[in-house]
Amino acid sequence: MKRVIVGDAGCLTAPDGQAALPGALEAVAHLNQAGFTVIAASDIPALATDGQAMAAANARYARLQQALGAMGGRIDAVFFCSALPGAFDTAFAGLLRDVALRYQEPPGDLQAIFAGSGEARAALAAGVVLHRLERAARTAGDPPLPTNGAAYPDLASCAQALVAAADRSSEPSERNDTQAP
Repeated sequence: MKRVIVGDAGCLTAPDGQAALPGALEAVAHLNQAGFTVIAASDIPALATDGQAMAAANARYARLQQALGAMGGRIDAVFFCSALPGAFDTAFAGLLRDVALRYQEPPGDLQAIFAGSGEARAALAAGVVLHRLERAARTAGDPPLPTNGAAYPDLASCAQALVAAADRSSEPSERNDTQAP
């Protein structure tokens, strides 16, 4: 199965969560049209303390689904966690393992696309295949991204690479199996 987990922070939406980043919706649609299941994973700390946070998150993803639908794309599932301060890596790694269990896939068969260093560390801890997005808006105080996995300038180039790799892996072998040895 071709499954992609996209961490929405820095990958799909602008920092204010209101607008899609340039090319992000097209990238998700490209993955969908190539047969990938696209899953959004998000840490929403307010879920633990704010009764309205879930309604706000659902409204945000409904707007995202509507925008994706106009481009022929969709998010197939959304997974949330609410990490306590200082426990993000552990909580998010657990969330990614839960995604693998839900889809009955070994974590190593899941592709994870993330921009944040915490998300990337969690992806590595969970054992999923990491694809890092190099955000242009990194500041001096941001922790460095792990160097494991492939790096891309944006979601569109990552999606293009994943689709190309899937196409290469599904090409029939050039060996002629009908010939006798």
